[in-house]
Amino acid sequence: QIHGLFWCMNHHAMIMALNGKQGRDPFAVYKNGSINNYHDALAYAETTGRRRLMRAIYSNRLVEAFFFGRYSEAMDMAEKYRNESEISMPIEHVLNSFLEGLTAFHLARSESCSRWMELGENSIHSFRSWAVHS
Repeated sequence: QIHGLFWCMNHHAMIMALNGKQGRDPFAVYKNGSINNYHDALAYAETTGRRRLMRAIYSNRLVEAFFFGRYSEAMDMAEKYRNESEISMPIEHVLNSFLEGLTAFHLARSESCSRWMELGENSIHSFRSWAVHS
């Protein structure tokens, strides 16, 4: 039950951050206080081999970083999410691809780096491919 509860806490933490509110710590009840933030949760997921949990954390941190304008962090989370992806395509993958493309185009404008344009174009290509095969 506590593992299932973590998914709710993970989303709760992101929503609280996006709203700028410091509410009750959503991680406080998990693992008797040994997981206090995303960093601890990610370390737990890595050591226990919980790849879905890792992807959920990366996904939430990507969304949070994107909406707060921390585009370098957003790209870092997008890359980590992509490296942990499996063949199946959950809805988070579509959202992450979309936000990765937007972030890449934003960084391409501000940093004039061809790597960012390539990542943005890859995102567009993914959506076109999904449209053809859906």
